[in-house]
Parts: sequence; structure tokens; C-alpha cells
Amino acid sequence: IYASKRFKQNIWQIGDTAILGLIGGMVFGQLGCFFGGCSAGIESSAFFASSVVGVVGKRFPVSLAEAIILALLLFRLWPQAIKFHVFGRVLSKGLIYLGVIKLFLESYHDQKGGYFFSIPLIFLGIFVHYKISKRNIISDVRSLFLGTVKFITNPGYRKVKVASFYSGCYNGIRLTAYNSKISWRWRFRKVGKLLKKVHVKPTPKNYNQY
Repeated sequence: IYASKRFKQNIWQIGDTAILGLIGGMVFGQLGCFFGGCSAGIESSAFFASSVVGVVGKRFPVSLAEAIILALLLFRLWPQAIKFHVFGRVLSKGLIYLGVIKLFLESYHDQKGGYFFSIPLIFLGIFVHYKISKRNIISDVRSLFLGTVKFITNPGYRKVKVASFYSGCYNGIRLTAYNSKISWRWRFRKVGKLLKKVHVKPTPKNYNQY
């Protein structure tokens, strides 16, 4: 709030930037924990299990796993943050994703207790989402409940929804593949133009010699 007033920027815009910095910092923090042995995972016999300083037996590299997942999350949210978007959307997604990741990986920690950190993150992300979208959470919960009951009790409705789900997944995969194809095509074009510039012969300074 102070930063938004001090720099005269939207508070949700600052939040979008702050969540990226937080995730980036957590990536390096988890890498530090992995190499320093400050957060041991559960005992594991997997081939990728590693020894931890001060702990007996090989452990699941939960810190390394969390660092990799958070890095992937950062790479996913970064393009959304630098493009036009509704302010606060990146913040809400980041908080929810962080909470879910922490909640999922908590069972792989030797010492539990992170639930008190992950669950509030999820609820905070949901709160931000409804705050910026100005939707009614009670109405959404009611619609979800009625839709679930109808999905269970009405075979025709269930069939339509399942078909719509598979169709949406198929169209989503096609769209993602098409966008990736276009993106890589433009990258190759840029590389081609750069190579052409590199191989362009310099303009002669003295035309009388030719």
C-alpha cells in the first residue's frame, strides 16, 4: 500500500511484480537449502535420493524438487506479467500455485508443519482473484454445488459435460501446439536475419578502386 502511494502505481500491479520476485527468491532459497542441508526430505531408496548433512540415510531431495517446480512456475508467470493483463491476476495465480506446491510437497518433508503456510496462501490467492474480478464467491460455490449434483444425477448432462471437457482439452492442445509453432517460426526468422547481417560484406570506402 505504501509503495503504491509512494510511486503512484496500482497496488495490484505492484503485487504482480512482487510475487515474481518472491518466487525467484524462493528458488535460490530452496537451492541453498538443498546444498546446505537445512530442509531434509523423507527417507528414500530412489536412485535420485541424496545424502543430507547431519541426517542419517539418503533422503528425497525435496528442496531441489521445490526449486525446480518454482522455477517452472516463474517461467510460466513471467510472460503473463510483462504482457497486457488484468492487474492482480498474476498475483492471485502465484499465491494459489505457491500454496498448492507447498501443500503437495509437504508430505515429502521429514519435519511437517508447512500446512499452516500453504493453506493460507491458497485462500489469499482466491481472495485476490475475487477482489479483482468482483465476482461473488457465494454464487460461484452455489453454482458449483448444483452443477456437481446435476453431473452425478443426470446422465445426459454428464455425457455433455464429459464430451465438452475432452473437446476443450483437444482444442487447447491444438492451440498450444499452433502457438508454439508460430513462436518458434518467428525465432528462426530472427536468427536467419541476424545471420544474414553477420555475413553482409562491408561497404567499400573507396569506390574509385573498383
